[in-house]
Amino acid sequence: CEREFSRGIKFAPHKLTAWADNPLSRFDQLLGKGSYAKVVKAKDTVAKKHVALKLISKKKMQRITNYIRIVDETGNMRMKRTTALDNVKTEIAIHRRLQHPNIVSLLEVIDDIDADTLVLVLEYCQFGELMNWDGKDEIYRCPIRHSSFKLNKTKTFTESSAKFVMRQLLGAVEYLHNSHVAHRDLKPANILVTKDGTIKITDFGVAQSFQDKECPHLVSDSNGTHNFLSPESCSGEDFCPYISDIWAVGIVFYCMIFGIPPFYHKQSHNVFEKIENDPLVIPDVISSDLRDLLERILDKSPSSRISIAQIREHPWMK
Repeated sequence: CEREFSRGIKFAPHKLTAWADNPLSRFDQLLGKGSYAKVVKAKDTVAKKHVALKLISKKKMQRITNYIRIVDETGNMRMKRTTALDNVKTEIAIHRRLQHPNIVSLLEVIDDIDADTLVLVLEYCQFGELMNWDGKDEIYRCPIRHSSFKLNKTKTFTESSAKFVMRQLLGAVEYLHNSHVAHRDLKPANILVTKDGTIKITDFGVAQSFQDKECPHLVSDSNGTHNFLSPESCSGEDFCPYISDIWAVGIVFYCMIFGIPPFYHKQSHNVFEKIENDPLVIPDVISSDLRDLLERILDKSPSSRISIAQIREHPWMK
C-alpha cells in the first residue's frame, strides 16, 4: 500500500522513523536513489494527491565536507569549510522561495530528529525525467507517451516537440536568473514532466543565489554534471554561472534532438578536454534555423554566447 502522511500534524515521528528504517524495496515506489538520499512516492491524505518525498540522511551528510570561497565582512576572499548538510540547507533556502509553473514546488520541509532525517516534500511529476540515459547504447531516450511529445524512432524529439519543451525550459531558467539564482546542474534528469506535459526543473542541490542577476557573479568551481559543463567552468578560471546555465540548456537541447551530449565521454578528464578543445559537430539532419540556434547557444566563448532573450527571438523559436 502507499505510504501516507498528514500535513496537519507534519509527519508523525514514529511513522517517519519506520519509513527511514525500512529497506528501499518496501516502499510503494522508489523514484530515485543517491549516496545520501532517496526519493519515494507518497500520498498527501489531506490534499488527496501524490507527492514525492526526498529523504536525506543527516548523519551521512555531515560526514561529507567541502571547502568553498566566500567574501568575509571585510571584503576579503577566504576559504570556508562546509558539510553536505550545509549545502542541503542552502538548497532548501533557495528552493522554498521559488514559485513558477515550470519549477517543481517545495511544499514542506520536515526535520525528523528521531530518524535523523530531513524530508523534503515535493510536487510529484507523474511522467518522471524528461529523458533516460541508456548506458548500454549510450544514448538518451524519452520514455514519455504524450500528445505534445512527438518522437522519432530512436525516442528523441522532433523539432516541433523540442520547441515545446524549450519554451517552457527557457521560461523557468529566465525566472531563476531574474530571481538571482543560477541552477548549475541543468540536465535531462533534473527536468521532470507532469501528466499534462508541463516541464518542471528540479534539484537545487548545487544552485547558488546572488544579490542580483547581473554578471559578473564569478565562481571558479565546476559543480554540476560533467557532460553538461560549459567550457569556461572546465577551465579553472572564474566564470559567470548564469551564462553557463545557458550552455547547459543548449546541451539539453542537443540531447533532445540527437540523444547524446555533443562532447560526451565516460571519463571526466577527457570530457573537460573535449568540451574545451573539440569543435561542435552537428549532424546534417536538422533545419538550418535549428543548426544556427544550436551553434549560437553552444558558442564556446561566454562573451558571445546567445542570451535567453535572444533565444526567444530566434527564427526557429517562432
